[in-house]
Formats: sequence, structure tokens, C-alpha cells
Amino acid sequence: MSDHILQVVWPIVDDTRTLSELIAEAGGELDRHADQAHAIITGPPVWEIHPAADVPGWTGYAPGSVLIARVPADA
Repeated sequence: MSDHILQVVWPIVDDTRTLSELIAEAGGELDRHADQAHAIITGPPVWEIHPAADVPGWTGYAPGSVLIARVPADA
């Protein structure tokens, strides 16, 4: 079992892209973000889209949306 959840957030700048397209693009960046956080990914991510206005630190992208990946990780 993992000790932590690594959360990575991306602004959605092209709202014509599908969730699958967004995941395909962002998924390639997860390892880099884990390395920067000194984390080891231990399981598959859970992907969600949320209104930027509801995500602390991302309200500047409102009224748009953000893509969020939450992935189990160890320190």
C-alpha cells in the first residue's frame, strides 16, 4: 500500500479535446512530476476534470477547467 497520493493538475486550454486526448498528453508527464516530487508511482492514476474555480491555486483559469491526476506514490 502506498503512503501518499501525488496530485498533478493541468489547465485545460483547449476545451475541444476529449478526456482521452487530455489523458494521453498529460500521462506522459506523470513520471517527470513524480521525479520532481521525489516520489515513486506505485499504481495507476485516477483522472478527473474539475472547474478551475473549485480547485485551490487554479482559480485564475476560471471559468475554464483543469485536469487532475491522483496517483498512489511512495516517498
